[in-house]
Amino acid sequence: MKKISVSIEEGTFAAMHQVADMRAMTVPDLIRSTLAGAFGGEGSEASSPLVKDVAEEAIREGLTNEETMARVREKCPGSSPTPASISWYRTRLRKNGEPVKTDAEAKVTRARG
Repeated sequence: MKKISVSIEEGTFAAMHQVADMRAMTVPDLIRSTLAGAFGGEGSEASSPLVKDVAEEAIREGLTNEETMARVREKCPGSSPTPASISWYRTRLRKNGEPVKTDAEAKVTRARG
């Protein structure tokens, strides 16, 4: 995966944030998804799963933030999830009414195994 840097107009940036929020995505995930749809073919790097999808699936499975970051790194090469980004996905799911555990609850559950 390659990293790029671009300059965009303030209005476009605000619109991207608005669309990302409506889709419960981060702006980078929105951009990757949009570009993958425009340019990604079967088997291309662009067609790999979105960080959002991998993170949310792991959180729903009851994984801790650390375990979720490891899963994201495994499934989305080149991604660099942070504890803050995983917490953001976890909080977003809870705000949307999904009964996912907090990181502390997931740690307790996993420790009891």
